[in-house]
Amino acid sequence: MISARTAAIRAAASPRPQLLRTLASTPQDLPRITERRPGETGRGGKASDAGVKVAVFGATGFLGRYVCSNLGANGTMVYIGNRGDEFSHRHLRTMFELGRS
Repeated sequence: MISARTAAIRAAASPRPQLLRTLASTPQDLPRITERRPGETGRGGKASDAGVKVAVFGATGFLGRYVCSNLGANGTMVYIGNRGDEFSHRHLRTMFELGRS
């Protein structure tokens, strides 16, 4: 009886081959944000257009400025919602090209 129970536990704990094939093929199918795409324009970095649009709320906070910095370095268009005054988001201007639509 004990050997049947341990065999059932081992069978349940072993990974299924179908699931492993699905997970192994997923990262290759997803585009990387640092690669240049066929329709991408610009010099690269914040002047390029990665074709990705993101809305960030809390961009003037502690973690938000680092998230926006990485997004801006890859050419992502970021919409930032801010309830504060002009001085609270002044440091974000250097990460993006302003007025690009």
